[in-house]
Amino acid sequence: MIAAMQAPLPAALNRLVASNLAAQSAEQLSLAAVPIVAVLALGAGAGEIGTLATAQTLPFLLLAIPFGLWADRHSRRLLMVGCELLRGLSLLGLLVALLLGQLSLPLLAVLGFVGAVGTVALGILLFGEPATAIRLGCVALILAGLIGLKLAA
Repeated sequence: MIAAMQAPLPAALNRLVASNLAAQSAEQLSLAAVPIVAVLALGAGAGEIGTLATAQTLPFLLLAIPFGLWADRHSRRLLMVGCELLRGLSLLGLLVALLLGQLSLPLLAVLGFVGAVGTVALGILLFGEPATAIRLGCVALILAGLIGLKLAA
């Protein structure tokens, strides 16, 4: 009886959900793979891994509020497409650098930062994630821990 009352979801929403699921999966895989690649392929130590993690976390602290303001004033559709392109280009850059043998720790940090910028903006645009003081404080604590790891190494 309940199934008969539910209307099917719009096709556009289904496409958005499917594309976001694919992009989020790729992003999470890259977040897990980057430290492993850094250690195994580049011989990175704890300090370098801390730097990579900081680069991937910093956009959440620095850009949440500006992106929230930006999202309120511009077309969300265009901004979401731009965010997905930014994240995709970051992953593509990682793949190209790996295939060309040009992978380095600074490049991993830059690509991680760029990918995280797209993730922050998309989270605000798509899910309406607020940039509350508590959330920014938690991210700042994570960042402080990562910087401490870098300084201790």
